[in-house]
Amino acid sequence: MFIRKQSLLRKLCVIGLCLGSSIVSACSGDSTADVDSGPLDSSVAADSGADASTDAGTDAGTDAGTDASTDASTDASDASFVCADGEWRDFSAVTCQPCPAAFLACDSFDLGSTVFDRAGGTLTMRLKPGMNEIVTGSLELEIQLEGGGSDFVFAPILSVDGDTLVADISMLSATYTGLVAIGWEIDDACDTNHTASGEILAPTMDPDDGLSCA
Repeated sequence: MFIRKQSLLRKLCVIGLCLGSSIVSACSGDSTADVDSGPLDSSVAADSGADASTDAGTDAGTDAGTDASTDASTDASDASFVCADGEWRDFSAVTCQPCPAAFLACDSFDLGSTVFDRAGGTLTMRLKPGMNEIVTGSLELEIQLEGGGSDFVFAPILSVDGDTLVADISMLSATYTGLVAIGWEIDDACDTNHTASGEILAPTMDPDDGLSCA
């Protein structure tokens, strides 16, 4: 009887193992795929979320940094940006420099870029890069008169755009025949007054042809 029971138990065990194997085999089919797809999809979703978050953070940080850098650069290169008291704007370096700035002399100007527009009534001059920040003032013009002799005229500065200044020469009369020299009375951003007379020589009717330092 004991042997029969033991044999029966063995048969049941074999049947159970077979059934278990079938169940495992069945589970390894669609059911296993379904079960596995959960964790796999979740992992992928987690990775995708992490990537999206990383990309979003990177893009946001990059865009923010780029925008901030661009805005700062734009503001700094704009002639309207303001430096603190005791500083002047260096337009070529796009920064603020401590006062005082360089004292203006003939070689402070880029003489080759001077534009003398008698018909338009303006004289345009440019400072060399990194020299100073002009605020206001006048250019002193020594003009040659018809029939001989000369006279001095102060041409007020109409506008300053970075290192470029434009002065009004519309007051020059028809009796003017040439420009002898250029000087200035200029105030800079450091509250320094720059005064010079005849620093720049212009012995011809067209200053573009003959400007030189005295």
